[in-house]
Amino acid sequence: MSPASIPIIFEHDINKVENFDFILENFRKFNLIRYNNEGEIGDCAFGDYYVYVFSSDENTTNILIDDIFNQLKTAAKRLFNIEVYQFKNRQEKNNFFMSICEDETRALSDRKVICLESDMLISNFFMNFCQCLNAEANIFMPLFYYKYNYKSISYKGQEFKFRNFIKSNDEIFFQHSSKDMAFWALPYKPEERGFDWDEKLALTNDMWIKLNGAIPKIVPSSLLHNWGEYAKVVHANTDNVLLIPNSFAAVHKFEKVNEDI
Repeated sequence: MSPASIPIIFEHDINKVENFDFILENFRKFNLIRYNNEGEIGDCAFGDYYVYVFSSDENTTNILIDDIFNQLKTAAKRLFNIEVYQFKNRQEKNNFFMSICEDETRALSDRKVICLESDMLISNFFMNFCQCLNAEANIFMPLFYYKYNYKSISYKGQEFKFRNFIKSNDEIFFQHSSKDMAFWALPYKPEERGFDWDEKLALTNDMWIKLNGAIPKIVPSSLLHNWGEYAKVVHANTDNVLLIPNSFAAVHKFEKVNEDI
C-alpha cells in the first residue's frame, strides 16, 4: 500500500525564519511525487498540506501570523494549485496528529504524519525512499545542518548585506589517506568505483556520486554542524524507529543564528 494519505505538516516560526520560500520549494517537490506524467495521482502520493504558523516572540500579534499564513496559502494555490490548511495553535496540531494515529479506517502504515520545519529542504531524491514510509515506525533521515547570519560590508560607498555561513567548531574534517572506502564511509559497497587522489582531501560532486548514498564518517565540510544527527521526518504513535542511512535521503536545514555582523 502506498502512503497516499499521509498528511504533511510544516512548522513556521516567523521570529526565526525570514520567509516561507523553503515551504514552497518543498511543496513543489512533494507535488512532483504526487502526480505522475499523465497528471494523475501517482502511486507515491500524499495527503493534505498543513502549516502551523507561530512566533517564539510573545509580542507577535495573531493578525500578523494569519496574514503570513494567507500569503503562503495564496502562493501555494497560485504556483501549485494546492490547498493549505492552518493550525491555529500547537494543541490543535497535536490533536490532529492523534486523530490520524487513532483512525481505524486508515491502514496501520498510514497512521502517521510527515512533519518538517520551515528552514528545512527535503532531498531531490525523496521519491526514491517513498516505500520506506510504509514502515510502522518513526522515520529518521540524515540531517545536513547549516548555520548562518548576515554580514554587512561597505564597498565604494555602498552597503552590501550577504548571508554568512558559520563554520563548525569541530576540529576534524574530511581527510583520509586510506584507499579503502570502508574506512571512511558507511554503508560501504565493494562494487563502488574508486576515487581520484584529490578526493581523499575533499568531497566533490563526483565523489558524492561515487559514494552512491554512503555517508562519510567524518564531517565532509567545515560548514556542516552536528554531523551524524538524523532528522525525525515521519512521526508515528509508536516506539519503533527506522533510520535511513543514505545521503540521498538527507534533509538540509539552514538555521539563522546570532546577531548580524
